[in-house]
Amino acid sequence: MKTIIINTKKKKKIRLIVISIIFVIFGINTLGHSFGFTLLCAANTPPNIPSNPKPYNGSTDVELNTTLVWSGGDLDGNIVFYDIYFSLGESNQMDLVSNNQSNTIYYFSDVLSYNSTYYWQIVAVDENKTSSIGPIWSFTTKNITDNLSYCRDLGYFIDENSDGIYDLFYSNQTRNITDTDTLEDGMYLINNDMDIDWDYIYNLQTGVLSSYFSENAPPKKLDNTIYYMLIIGMIFVIILLITISLVKKRK
Repeated sequence: MKTIIINTKKKKKIRLIVISIIFVIFGINTLGHSFGFTLLCAANTPPNIPSNPKPYNGSTDVELNTTLVWSGGDLDGNIVFYDIYFSLGESNQMDLVSNNQSNTIYYFSDVLSYNSTYYWQIVAVDENKTSSIGPIWSFTTKNITDNLSYCRDLGYFIDENSDGIYDLFYSNQTRNITDTDTLEDGMYLINNDMDIDWDYIYNLQTGVLSSYFSENAPPKKLDNTIYYMLIIGMIFVIILLITISLVKKRK
């Protein structure tokens, strides 16, 4: 039976070789992560649990045009995608309003409703399909009930400045806020479908709602920009005519 004796120098060389191989593989594995390949199967950690919500959890008096913002990320440096769940008044029946988005902000396509409590939740999923479920957050929008006047099932008027005159109209059909215009005797014009024409005339005092007809109702007011452009155009024409007149007299 032979006994193999490895001297101290050879042992040191073997240790150095093993250590070098480990460092080389680790370095290649780290560099390769950026290019989508690995030599060692390292354990994948889940993405960070979504946190730091804005609006803050439980906040009140939130603006109707708010956005949802949160913090995310991944300790492994993996790409993270987010699913956004959202609902009005029900924390256990939230709808998926956006999925597989990479940024940590969500913009609503419509404005929210006044004096309403909303619930939302973020689910983070990394590129390895590992997920982290965030907590359920909530917020309540601003309350201006005293400055509202409901118009049947169409929506409601909004007195934005609390001056007794309704400036805006919220349409249940489009879930958007539009401008309104006043007539005599407490009558208001309503643009219910977000086009360029008025749709209804509503008498706030009597509650009578009637269709708008262009032949017997006043048109919308001109936009201020168009109005000023017309004035400037008229001034330019007058100056031009005066200039032409003076030139003719000199001749």
